[in-house]
Amino acid sequence: MPVPPREKQRLPRPLRNPARDVFTSDAFCPRCDYNLKGLSPGSPCPECGAPIVTSARATAQDESITAAPRMYLVLLAVGLGLMTLAGLIAAVLLFQHRPSSINWVVLAGMLAAGLWVAGSFIVTAPAPHAVVRRTTRRIERRLARSMIVFSQACWVWLPIGVGLAAEEDRRAMTLAATFGQPFKRTDLASMLASSAWAAAMVGLLGWLLLAYLLADLAQWASDSGLAERFRIVGLAIPVATPIALLGWAFHDRFGLFSLIVLGAAAVAGAAVVISTGLLLFSLGQLTNLTIWAVHNKASGDQFARRRERREKTYERQMNDRLDPTPSAPIPESDRFTQPDTPPATNIADTPMVIPASEHFVPRSGSPRPYDLDREPRA
Repeated sequence: MPVPPREKQRLPRPLRNPARDVFTSDAFCPRCDYNLKGLSPGSPCPECGAPIVTSARATAQDESITAAPRMYLVLLAVGLGLMTLAGLIAAVLLFQHRPSSINWVVLAGMLAAGLWVAGSFIVTAPAPHAVVRRTTRRIERRLARSMIVFSQACWVWLPIGVGLAAEEDRRAMTLAATFGQPFKRTDLASMLASSAWAAAMVGLLGWLLLAYLLADLAQWASDSGLAERFRIVGLAIPVATPIALLGWAFHDRFGLFSLIVLGAAAVAGAAVVISTGLLLFSLGQLTNLTIWAVHNKASGDQFARRRERREKTYERQMNDRLDPTPSAPIPESDRFTQPDTPPATNIADTPMVIPASEHFVPRSGSPRPYDLDREPRA
């Protein structure tokens, strides 16, 4: 009899060398935190019976995203939705070359950065993979999450620093116009602008780690194409953004090569725009996959509950037929189908119900079961 695909995912992998593949250090079950030291990978956990998988990355061969708890999937969908919304706000702000007021740009940038940080914090939560959580791997995962959240939190300082630097420049321009002096940027404005762009560079480096984590989530959702797009975007944005900014700012200092530098900056800027659009599309697609997993998990749980109620009802009915003693009433929560009349304990005690037209009638009598003497009147 073939094994169903859902059950095939739960089967442990066969051991290549059972004598050698043994946990020699502390390793914990992902479901019940049972210490698996001295046990072999591929065997079930002695505490909860979950299969022990030791792959470094959860793939479709190990499990699917639908096997995760529903609450985790809901939080993951919320985090991805926040990141998508933050990306849309940031994309709109990129096209604001000379806004009428810097205040709303700063507020919108702070809102986008806050949503992005909140989404990054939710998305980087440990996923309930069917992977043994070794002590070193747990520490590495915790350290990677801390680095990602800290680096993405630096995006909050970018609009604040740029806004404060713009206000300082405006104040310096007002003073210079009042006293008839040439405008000169103050050291405070330069320091604020430099710190803001330095925070942006830190955020770009952290985005490289975050993109590969999103690629792992896409691979967990059995979408290798989406995972590859996240890897490409994660490498393109941190590389192309500094080239575009530096080339646009310092192209006039290269003399004869200024046009080449400006062209490279334009190509890098186009790569940033395309990568940003691809990132927003990929985030929306991953969010849609997560929402589908939530609905699939809910329908699967409902189907499992209905099947359990049917099995309980069928078992009670079988017990009532085999055991003549009356059983306890079926609870309303477990009741699926309740017969109108209780089944008889013995087939001999069941009265035979015969229609009136089929009763034995003596030959001398006139049965007239269907009143055939009366002919219909014309």
